[in-house]
Amino acid sequence: MELDINNLCNALNILVKPADKDNVTGDLHDILELNINNALKSLNITEHDTYGVLQTVSCSFAANSGVRWRFVCVSLYILLSLKKCLSEKVTKCKGKEQADPQQAAADILSVSQQKTIRTCLQFVISMGVLPSLLPGVGISLAARSTSSHKLKVEELVILEKYERLSGVTRGLVACFEQPSLRSLILVQHLGDLVASLAQLSFAPLKKPVGSASSSSPTASSSSKQDNNGEEFVMTPELWGRLQEDRSYFKKCFLSLINKLYQPLIIKELILLHGSARSKHGVQSSPPTWLKRCCIPLLVQCLIRPGGVSALVRAICDTSCDIGLDWSKLDTVVKVILTVHVQHAEQYYKNICTQIVELLNMSDKTQSQLYVTVSLLCMKALCSEKPLMFERYVLDVLMNPLLVCCNVSHHGPTFYREVPLLSQKAAGSSASHCLVSEDELSRSISNLHKCFVSGVSPLPSEHLFSVASVLFLLHLKICQSATHLKTKVEELLLKFLSGCNQKQLHTVFNAFLFGDQAEGMLEMSERVEFQFGSTGGVEVKLRKDPKKDLCSEYAGDCIVELLEKGDKKGDVTNNLFVFLLRLLSDPKSDLALLESERSKLNNELLELEDAVILNIVGRSERNVVAVKLLAILAENPAVHEKLTEDPTHVIFFVQYLLERDANLLTRKDFEHSAEDHDTESLFMILMVLSVVVNNASTRHINWEPFKRLVEPLRVIRDNVTNEELKMFTDEVCNKIVTHGVVQRSAVPRACSNAAQSSTANKPKSERHGKSSSNNEAPATKRNTPPNSIKEEVSCMKSNACSKGPVKVESKRESRCKQALFDVCDPLLPVRGHALIELAKLISSSDKEAQRHRNQILRIFQENLKHEDSFIYLSSINGLAVMANVFPNTVIKALVEEYEEMRTRRKVTDNSSSAVLKMKVGEVLVRVTKLLGDLVPPYKAMLLNAFLVGTKDSDHFVRASSLSNLGEVCKALGFRIGPVVTEILMCIRSIIQSDPALEVRRAAVLVISLLLQGIGHDNLKVVEDILLDLYRTLKTLYQHEEDDIMRIHVQLALEDLNKSVIKFLFPQPKLEKRIYVIDPPES
Repeated sequence: MELDINNLCNALNILVKPADKDNVTGDLHDILELNINNALKSLNITEHDTYGVLQTVSCSFAANSGVRWRFVCVSLYILLSLKKCLSEKVTKCKGKEQADPQQAAADILSVSQQKTIRTCLQFVISMGVLPSLLPGVGISLAARSTSSHKLKVEELVILEKYERLSGVTRGLVACFEQPSLRSLILVQHLGDLVASLAQLSFAPLKKPVGSASSSSPTASSSSKQDNNGEEFVMTPELWGRLQEDRSYFKKCFLSLINKLYQPLIIKELILLHGSARSKHGVQSSPPTWLKRCCIPLLVQCLIRPGGVSALVRAICDTSCDIGLDWSKLDTVVKVILTVHVQHAEQYYKNICTQIVELLNMSDKTQSQLYVTVSLLCMKALCSEKPLMFERYVLDVLMNPLLVCCNVSHHGPTFYREVPLLSQKAAGSSASHCLVSEDELSRSISNLHKCFVSGVSPLPSEHLFSVASVLFLLHLKICQSATHLKTKVEELLLKFLSGCNQKQLHTVFNAFLFGDQAEGMLEMSERVEFQFGSTGGVEVKLRKDPKKDLCSEYAGDCIVELLEKGDKKGDVTNNLFVFLLRLLSDPKSDLALLESERSKLNNELLELEDAVILNIVGRSERNVVAVKLLAILAENPAVHEKLTEDPTHVIFFVQYLLERDANLLTRKDFEHSAEDHDTESLFMILMVLSVVVNNASTRHINWEPFKRLVEPLRVIRDNVTNEELKMFTDEVCNKIVTHGVVQRSAVPRACSNAAQSSTANKPKSERHGKSSSNNEAPATKRNTPPNSIKEEVSCMKSNACSKGPVKVESKRESRCKQALFDVCDPLLPVRGHALIELAKLISSSDKEAQRHRNQILRIFQENLKHEDSFIYLSSINGLAVMANVFPNTVIKALVEEYEEMRTRRKVTDNSSSAVLKMKVGEVLVRVTKLLGDLVPPYKAMLLNAFLVGTKDSDHFVRASSLSNLGEVCKALGFRIGPVVTEILMCIRSIIQSDPALEVRRAAVLVISLLLQGIGHDNLKVVEDILLDLYRTLKTLYQHEEDDIMRIHVQLALEDLNKSVIKFLFPQPKLEKRIYVIDPPES
């Protein structure tokens, strides 16, 4: 009978067919015997006919062989015959239709035939391979099935086990050559094939008789005796044949490892090594020789290109959860970083190259997994092998940045992996590109992954060497829209947040002034950053080498960087302290520098020029420091830190006060610079006053403040300005009494009387008196309104009537203090007093409630002030008093809102628009505060905001519309017939206004109006309901702006809810029960 694929598959089906329970009785031996006979009968052959094919794989059986081995041999015969038929058919199909032989083979076998072959392979492995494997090699049958004990173990001699194992393995290797059979073997039995090849290739053999007595144990058994008690004897002929077999199997094994999918073979080698244990707990530990043979094979797989990524895919499959499967990741790291070769550095070089490549894997689905493994390996390498980490990881990652640095020779931390600038620039012309856009972008992206965005980021201290280069790159791109901008900013913020205070001061010196720091590489003057054609940055040679660090621009960039990312404020506070120390450094004092220069008058001209340059350089540093301090002084984080620890500010203030005290006591001091000194002293004393006030409310050590008493007294005794003298005395008293005594009553009260009398005099008389005293005339900005002084003087009249009092022994109340500070000539003090009065009114302070009429008058008077701080503080104060004086407050605010444009034409349009929007917000706040009391003021509010919709500034129009919507929402159904006019106005704005923000706000008004009216909107907007619905529907269908579409959708949903409630009202389930006088009906 001619053998074809269908016949052979049918025979296999008969061979593995389970027994029929009705017709067959007996054990497994009888069932296998019956299946063998039926299968051979279906092929019209006998067992003798199978010898020829089986001899090709050195497999045979005798007449007295067990039924299991005969079953395995018949199975191998059919599989080898099937392999031959499949190969012949693939060869025929290859030349005709299909060019891919593997695809052709896949089309040849049906699903049922593949299932039959898989079942046959399971029998072959279970009865032909597993019984012959040594304990611990592969996964035993007992570990795979709980019913394996039912299968009786055959008693075989050592040589029989070897012959069976080698014969079946040869047969499987032969079948492995055919693509369709190979896929079936790979799915379930690759591990068994690898285990059998490993045992046949690497298991130690017993030496032949006559060899040295110290021979190794037998490969095929762990004992020197067979099961029948006879000792196994290794002859030289058998030894030679076994060596030939070993060479053949080793060649097959290595070929299998090299050709197969690497993650798959790595996984099997790890399982074979014994890294994974059986879940049934019956697996024996692998023998030593097996572990020794698996390790070099694993290393060989790892050092290949892509070996590390293959290991990751082998251990961490697609279902690996980074947050849960940390044990798998630890296993990967241990396998990668454990060295099993002699040349450790060469191994680390190869592995580190692949670790860096994991950061740029193109597989997007597993990129996070690769990055995590790479970072864990880097972190372990950094702690265990720091030199290898710096040479082969850090230098490679920073290669494009290190090329830009001034490094003359290679060293331990700047290794041969990184080319020097002199090497890359050798023979290059000017404007030659040293680092391309792609290289620099890849380097920044990898550094960002390693130090910022990773699950386990590296210590930021490793960025210290290239921090200066990163900052110069930031200076170049901070004002641009390049994609590197955010990553460079986050890298710098991560680096700065990881430095301690001492390191930060060194870094700030390098960033701001270009000072050289130990361990920080400096960018060469020969190169520069330039924008590339694709939105990146490249490094090019400079035509004229120069240093282009501008300290003022660098300072602005640092402050802007810290405002974006320094959430805790620690780095910002350290920058503030650094600048304070820089200014308070005696070396930065101009007088000291002049004295140094005077000592060198008799020296050479070069030395004198050097001193001049030194003075100029330090003066520039002082200018930059003063500018940055002025910016940082407004930072809330700095305020909080200084409140907690004011030591650095006290030290700086002490230095400035001692300097000014020395200048005031000098005999040759001229008064030409008095205005400047007075202004600076006022600023210093204001800062000190804030610090002292904060200290008086906290339990803070007052010892550092005592150093300020002496210079304050010197300034008080020598300064000519009366206000400055009084302010100095007040601060000094606070320090001496630890904040208990704040001022002398008589001088302050008399000063009030003097100010009031001066304010009531004619303008010419005041100017004459001030000019006679060499004092600057008071302006409207610095002098409070007369009416306010009269209000406060009435409340303070008792202070002067009781006679002279040295000091106040009791601290004033908050309300009394705020009312007094309203008359202060300093704008910040008056503004703070207005804010404090508003807080007292909102918190229902009893004393503030008693004086609420005077406080209302104060807020109204300050509405005319030109300074926005005073003006807005008064506006907010009026809003707080709305529930007490609603008529007065709303009328005042509405008038202010309407008359603002005509009254503020002298100011610029932008500031006027901002102020008007803020007043509108305050009006809305008042409306919400009044709640149900709003309807009496409906006309005033709606008219004011409707007029605002015609403003020339589109932001004011949008703000007015938003405020109009909030008022309509608060009014609800009480808005009345004016709703028609409002909706017509909004409709015209939607159709005609050119500004997108205004049209958005107009649609928002409709949405808020419908929300406020609620379910009664069908009655309120009955007349224009159809036009309103059509307008909204048209907008939703044709408008492209997403935000406007959302507002329209919300308005339509409100209309839909009202219509549904009107059409389908909820039935009232109620029943009336009449006890007395029921109705006649």
